[in-house]
Amino acid sequence: MSIKINIILICFFLCSCKQKKSDKIKISNSDESVKAYERKEERVSYALTNELPLNKLKFYKLSIIDTGSIYKYHYKSLKDSIYDLIISYNKASNQLIFYHDIYYEGNLDLRYKNQLISEKNFSFYWINSGKSDVTRPILFNKDYGVLGIYNDYGSDFVFLKEKTENKKLLKDILLTMENYRTNE
Repeated sequence: MSIKINIILICFFLCSCKQKKSDKIKISNSDESVKAYERKEERVSYALTNELPLNKLKFYKLSIIDTGSIYKYHYKSLKDSIYDLIISYNKASNQLIFYHDIYYEGNLDLRYKNQLISEKNFSFYWINSGKSDVTRPILFNKDYGVLGIYNDYGSDFVFLKEKTENKKLLKDILLTMENYRTNE
């Protein structure tokens, strides 16, 4: 009798344990033909000017959602939702959508790569606009998300996986974006 009780208790214990959360989560969808996956990571955003202040930081929880045809990158500020960012990447057209603007992959001969950040190259995404006050370029790869956002006016932004004191790295990313020229 005690063996049966022990077996029942063991089965109850094993069935009631919570499953360990992983970085990839299958998202249930009403359309079973579309499979979506979500990966969560952390990011630190540096608001940079030429002085490279290392104290203008914002911390984010990044969710990368793969819906099949589109990757959605939701940068959720840990402090205030006013700083949240949502960027989408269309796999078929290789375009970024950022604040209702469409960014196209720029000069295909130019890429940014830094082994400290990612194994894969970052592409420059550019908006075709005659305006001088637009955000461009955006350094991006689909596995990492956004590495940098360059603004002609105002602060530029660099998104890293962790906080750094490496001013040389930040300056390298900033100058790479600043000096980029497209073939438009």
